Amino acid sequence: MVERDEAGGEPALVQNEGALRFFDTAPEASKIPHRKSLCYDEEAHLNRKKNPPTGDVVTAAEKLGAHLLDEEDYLLLQSVGDFDLKCSCWLATPADVCKLGGAAFGDKRFGRAFIYHNTADCYYASRGYRLKDKLREV
Repeated sequence: MVERDEAGGEPALVQNEGALRFFDTAPEASKIPHRKSLCYDEEAHLNRKKNPPTGDVVTAAEKLGAHLLDEEDYLLLQSVGDFDLKCSCWLATPADVCKLGGAAFGDKRFGRAFIYHNTADCYYASRGYRLKDKLREV
């Protein structure tokens, strides 16, 4: 996933509970131009009639052969550094929340990580997404 380098961050290898993962460690998730101003998933993208975004983060991650960070991953990443201090980051969202039209995102403010919700069809220039690769169990 070369795109990480374009954002000024290096992939970081993180081990947690026996699993090794590469996490996207750009300082701000929204600094990669084609990773911002996207809604959450394809359904939200197709249903957005007024001012639709150019795409969605779930499809973009799939095209790259990667996965969005989920809430647990995001909190783990934030425990090893300070990321998304000026932007927010879409997170993999449980199916029951998506079914109701919602999606999760996170950021770091006031020295701690926060997880929030929004409708899946919203999008902002200051909201990006991060990817993870699960390498292997050790």
